[in-house]
Amino acid sequence: MDIKKLLLSRKIFFYRAPVTNQLLREMNGIKVELIAYPYQQISDELCDRQMVNAVVQCKAPRVQKIEGGSKMIARELNGLVTFSAPLFLNFPVIRRLKIMIF
Repeated sequence: MDIKKLLLSRKIFFYRAPVTNQLLREMNGIKVELIAYPYQQISDELCDRQMVNAVVQCKAPRVQKIEGGSKMIARELNGLVTFSAPLFLNFPVIRRLKIMIF
C-alpha cells in the first residue's frame, strides 16, 4: 500500500542581534537580506517500502528542488514512526557570503 503526504507552507527567516535582539539590517556595512520562500511544497511518499521525499521552494528567479538521499533513517518513538533524511544546503545569503547547513 502506497502512502502519500503533501505539506504546503511559507517561510521567512530574519536575523537578530545577539545582545539587543534587534532586527539586523546590516552587518559590517553589508546589507542583511531576509530569506523568504513565498511557498514551500514538501512531499513524502512510501512506495514499495521505500520512502521518497522532495522539497520545492520558490522565490524567483531561483526555484530549488531538494530531494532526500538514500540514507533515510526510520525509527519508532513511543509508537510513532519517525523518518529522518540527511540534507546538505549551500546557498548565498549576503552578497558574497554563503550559508551551509547539514
